[in-house]
Order: sequence, then structure tokens, then C-alpha cells
Amino acid sequence: MRNVIAGFGFRQRATLDDFGAALEAALADAGVAAEDLAEIAVARAKRSAIVEAFALRRGLTLVVLSEMDLHAASDRCLSLSTRAMGALGVPSVAEAAALAAAGEGARLIRPRIKTATVTCALARRTQ
Repeated sequence: MRNVIAGFGFRQRATLDDFGAALEAALADAGVAAEDLAEIAVARAKRSAIVEAFALRRGLTLVVLSEMDLHAASDRCLSLSTRAMGALGVPSVAEAAALAAAGEGARLIRPRIKTATVTCALARRTQ
């Protein structure tokens, strides 16, 4: 069942391989199959050609979220990044994006995993 959302935060220099490595690590750590992924989610401020290319490569819909959407989900985040707090005012961009895209009853199944250029968190939709 495709009910897992991958939320991402990343630095400008992130590559497609960086996205792939972070996602694969998060999926493996959570024991989730790639076939369970429904969407990729990012903050509107992070939308870029690289993340669009990554979603296309994976055959997944890219969900772009407003700061208001991220803030609404931020109380369910488990991690705290001073960088994310400074940039968008949320504890974790990846976690807030995954949770916001997955919906109100969603829960994190993998808090953010961090590489040098990409963070990835996984949330599961309950509906």
C-alpha cells in the first residue's frame, strides 16, 4: 500500500545521488519498501530543479508545501535543527514536510536521517 511520504530538506549543492542515498538509508532503517512510497514532499522554499528531477526519476508526485503547512505539522516533529529553525521556523524541514503531506493523523516512522547535503524523514498516512 502506497501510504508513506518522504519529506526532504537539503542544501543547494545536493545531487540526485545524495537524494537517493538519503532516501535509501531512511527506507532501510525504517524497514519500508520503496514500493510503499506515495509522494515526495518539500517546502516551497526548497523547490528546485534537482528535487523535481529526483521525484520524476522515482516516478513519484512532488508535493510542495507552504510555510503555513510546515508550521501546522511542526508540533509532531521529533528532531530539532537550529538551521531549520533559522531558515523556516520549524524544528525539521524534512519531518514537517513528510508530516504535512501525509495529513493530520500521520505519524513519523523514521525521524530525519541526515547526510552531508540531504535530510530525509518518513511519515505514514493513516487514511
